[in-house]
Amino acid sequence: MNQTLVNRYQILATLGQGGMATVYRARDLLLKRDVALKLLRPEFANNPSLSQQFSAEAQTAAQLSHAHIARIFDVGYDPSSGPFFVQELIEGQSLDQLLPVAAPQALIWTREIALALAAIHQQGYVHCDVKPQNIRINADGHAILLDFGIVQAIGTTNAEQVYGTPQYIAPERAEGGATTEASDIYALGIM
Repeated sequence: MNQTLVNRYQILATLGQGGMATVYRARDLLLKRDVALKLLRPEFANNPSLSQQFSAEAQTAAQLSHAHIARIFDVGYDPSSGPFFVQELIEGQSLDQLLPVAAPQALIWTREIALALAAIHQQGYVHCDVKPQNIRINADGHAILLDFGIVQAIGTTNAEQVYGTPQYIAPERAEGGATTEASDIYALGIM
């Protein structure tokens, strides 16, 4: 793929694809570093609701500053490709690729993700999608939490549609109850 967004981010390779977006490894031509670029999929680019949700993900993640949360560097819109945001590229493997792990290592990574969740909760949000696929173990062996696509404010209720991965959804969320910090802690415990 030889595409450059906003004359700055050269797409190098596909890293993964989710429900709404594709994540690419890209080169920041201005700062001369590789980054992760998350681009809203073309079929959703003209959907105002999904575009707003995508922007909200970037804005929420940008408010968070923690050693175990991937940092947001930039957000933008490319006329030919649509909305995107740029975040820290976490080299390493996702936790689901490493499971099962020995108990001592599991405790270390659980603590690191719990600290990341505490930082999110202090800002008034619930991640709502804590699962091994959204945790990356970096080159230094530390757990980094990713993907804020369905983050919600603490206390949000949505009985009509519950977002998340079924195996990790807390019972109160599955029943349409309020989303609380306990919802993330439940998912962390299941994981």
